[in-house]
Amino acid sequence: MEKILGLDLGVASIGWGLVQKGGKNGDILKSGSRIFQSNEQRADAAPGESSNADRRTKRSVRRQRDRRTRRKLKLHNKLKKNGFAPNRSEWDNWVSLNPYELRAKALHEKITLLEFGRVLYHLNQRRGYKSNRKAGNDKDGPVAEGISKIRNHMKKYNSETIGEYFYKIYDNHLSKGTEPDDFDWRIRDNYTHRSMFMEEFDKIWGIQSAYHSKLNDKLRGELKEIIFYQRKLKSQAHLIGRCPLETDKKRIAKATLLYQEFRILKNVNNLILSDENGIKIPLSDTDRDIIVEILNTKDKTTWSVLKTALIKSGCIANKNVVFNLERGGRKHIEGNKTNKSLSNKKAFGIDWYEKDQEFKNHVVDVLIHVDKPEVVYDLALNKWDRTEEQAKYLSELILEKGYAGFSEKAIKKLMPFLKEGDEESTAIKNTGYNLFEQNPGKMNQLSMPSKSIKNPVVYHALIELRKVVNGVIREYGMPDVIRVELARDLKAGYEHRQKMNKKMRELEKKNDKARKALQKAPFNIQYPNYSDIIWYNLWEECDKICPYTGKSIPAEAFNSGEYQIEHIVPFSKSLDNSFANKTLCEADFNRRKGNRTPWECVESGLMDEDKMLQRIRNLPWNKRNKFTQKEIDQDKFLNRQLSDTRYISKEASSYLKQLSCKKVEVVKGQTTSLLRHVWGLNNVLNKEDGDMKNRDDHRHHAVDAIVVALTNRSTLKRLSDENKMITSAEWMDIDESEKETYQEMKRRVGERIGLRDPWETFWKDVESSINNITVSHRVSRKISGALHEETYYGPTLEKAPKKKEMMVVRKPVHQLSKKELGLIRDEGIRAIVNNEIKARVDEGKSQETAIKSLETDPPYIISSKASVPIKKVRLLMEKDPEKMHAFENEKGDINRYALYGNNHHIAIYKTVDEKGEPKQVGEVVQAMEAARRVKDGEPIVMKDYRPDHEFMFSLSINDMIINHEDEEIYRLQKIESSGKMTFRHQHIALKGSTDPGVLRKMPNTLISSKVKISPIGEVFPAND
Repeated sequence: MEKILGLDLGVASIGWGLVQKGGKNGDILKSGSRIFQSNEQRADAAPGESSNADRRTKRSVRRQRDRRTRRKLKLHNKLKKNGFAPNRSEWDNWVSLNPYELRAKALHEKITLLEFGRVLYHLNQRRGYKSNRKAGNDKDGPVAEGISKIRNHMKKYNSETIGEYFYKIYDNHLSKGTEPDDFDWRIRDNYTHRSMFMEEFDKIWGIQSAYHSKLNDKLRGELKEIIFYQRKLKSQAHLIGRCPLETDKKRIAKATLLYQEFRILKNVNNLILSDENGIKIPLSDTDRDIIVEILNTKDKTTWSVLKTALIKSGCIANKNVVFNLERGGRKHIEGNKTNKSLSNKKAFGIDWYEKDQEFKNHVVDVLIHVDKPEVVYDLALNKWDRTEEQAKYLSELILEKGYAGFSEKAIKKLMPFLKEGDEESTAIKNTGYNLFEQNPGKMNQLSMPSKSIKNPVVYHALIELRKVVNGVIREYGMPDVIRVELARDLKAGYEHRQKMNKKMRELEKKNDKARKALQKAPFNIQYPNYSDIIWYNLWEECDKICPYTGKSIPAEAFNSGEYQIEHIVPFSKSLDNSFANKTLCEADFNRRKGNRTPWECVESGLMDEDKMLQRIRNLPWNKRNKFTQKEIDQDKFLNRQLSDTRYISKEASSYLKQLSCKKVEVVKGQTTSLLRHVWGLNNVLNKEDGDMKNRDDHRHHAVDAIVVALTNRSTLKRLSDENKMITSAEWMDIDESEKETYQEMKRRVGERIGLRDPWETFWKDVESSINNITVSHRVSRKISGALHEETYYGPTLEKAPKKKEMMVVRKPVHQLSKKELGLIRDEGIRAIVNNEIKARVDEGKSQETAIKSLETDPPYIISSKASVPIKKVRLLMEKDPEKMHAFENEKGDINRYALYGNNHHIAIYKTVDEKGEPKQVGEVVQAMEAARRVKDGEPIVMKDYRPDHEFMFSLSINDMIINHEDEEIYRLQKIESSGKMTFRHQHIALKGSTDPGVLRKMPNTLISSKVKISPIGEVFPAND
């Protein structure tokens, strides 16, 4: 009998089934489900991104703000010490001086030291963008375009510095100037470069130092260092992956000449040439050398060029031959991209090939690792003997990004074998490496997964996989075979593959066309990146008109930041990052659109429905549909789960090969779906409808795992080779009137592919095993996430009718709820807002739509002096100390409140009431309080809470109890501040308040015992 472990892996669950099988006999030893992450925890995270990404981004913004504040304070102290800044009493007058006027004036006449200090303080506030070479075109593109536009305007309006240019904008605008319409009157929202402000600093200092003896070189250096200080980027070298051949070495950068040569040899050694009859034509060493020589001077080469060269060498007589890679539809073969870039006449020209190898490696190394363009410019000008134009080109040049699969050490060992004509796999073997068995299967337990896996979802899934597999091994011994389900479709038929190839080639052709257009005027982008190509294709698709505003999008708007690529249905709602969900949008409108669908913008009044329909009439049907859809009916997590699950399956199959079992095999996902139908296993958890899989029960993962365990290679081959096999999707699409009974369909499909139940009592054995599962949930005890909510509430002296303390909070008027309309603090504003909403409801709008429409058409406070729009209102709310945290200012006074974040746990104690009767009480501990206890060195769970309270146990989210009223096992799903606990039966995957399996208890009504569930479903008494 062979012992087989089947695994069904997902982003939030692991189903497992351990089966013994031999001939016509079999047995299910054990099965289970491990649930380890709620999908809601990652609702707003991008694919492969941590659920804390949003908080990390906001923390980054706070750090930038704090650094800017410290820099301003440091500069102010320096200015004040030297008499360039006033005392606090004169601060308001000082900052009210027009800095742009002073910056222009300082270029032509004397200004006072205080005025000079005001200029420096302003330069510190807005000091322009400093480029980072390694950031690449993704960021530099729109910025560079904007900077170029500003420089041209400075010349046009005869401005020596950026400050003088902005003053002319300000001055002309005040005088309602007579400049042409193309003059940009805005000072803000312009892209400027750091060098512009440094040049202005030097010019102003040079002129004013003639009037003030205090302006010496030493002070100049100190002030310039403070104003223009830029902290170095933190090295990300630790993120570079390890080489699979030399595990103690990092992978090599793709731009290095060594890797470029390695890739060419690898690709050339894989080439197979065939004539029109399919007869292979051998390539001699000379032929290979000819191809390598061509590829070494080009970034990519067509097959036609290679064939022409081979005709000249006498290898072939004509071009009626085909390369193996060409047959698949590929039009090019990659060459040496680094050589191509550096042999450009703007860099080194053809002299590049005459340079010695050490010099070339040095140049490439500098271009890969140096961040500052000015450093590269200086090296090129003074060390590499380049002209100013060539030095500028090199300082902006970005070589191929990314890292190779192997390290420099490994590639150097492989190169001699590749030069002899070996394919990569043969070279690896000849070198003595074993790429596919670095862990030769000698371990009896899984070790921790590699830290090189940077996708947090995948890494944590492997952590849970380790717990489950090691638990199975400890309890039942090492399996003979481990099978993992791979989230991919069955092998597509010939016609489907042809359609896919055709679609890919059409897309490739479209992208090539865009790339060529971008290289010409007016774009002039030498190396368009992927984002550039997407922008251009979207620009063509929308007829060069913004679908949202109807404004024409000129070619000059490319990379200006004025028009952005945006998701039609917001990414956080659809998780759809495909081209089909993208279009161009005016940047200003995109900001106002926010996280809303186009239809929600129509409802709120941001867009007119008829005009929108008119503008999108030429868009593809699928995009028009996204503009008009009222609800997002797509599964919110489908795209992310599919992508992450594929990654998890791939990494898991490699990870499991550490073990000393005989085989680790992969089973295709659609195979599992079809066999589940064929064997009737949907009925195990869904008695009413055997056609449907019951996803509301966590145990369905275990059913899939049992199927995976019993899917051997012969079954997989029969399913994969049958191109016209009835797939699971086709099964579900059969018209109800034509569908046969479930059992007849099962019999017909089973007979067609020659499948029967694995053994006689199989179905009953599966049902028995599934019914004995205790689902294992990972308990959430970690102190993480937001300790309090983002909105701050302010104190007020006002009292509620019942003398309760009140607080105020500011909120946009179009985001108010029905209840909050009555909480508006100011009676007059409350009346205006409510009357306006009532008027719109009377016009036929729903109350929700009426409130949303206030964003673009707000109500007004009308007086004899002015009409002021009401965009935000203050709400008066009762203070609830149990739910809120108080923050103190520097003086120790409480100046704001915030609602607590998550509750960390509830501790249950046994005590007596006033009559001496026993009772249970609970103490709810918020995450903020738990964090404080950790910080102060106190235990998180207070077992010695009070002398008269006997500690029983604590419960965190997903902790399990046996409810003694029905002796069933439940998991804790929710803790409320009042102490109310919501439990859900361990099998149930639903979370709605009206969904089945719910148990609600207060501490004094909880009659239960806490239990611990191991990763493989073993039940133990909790030892709290």
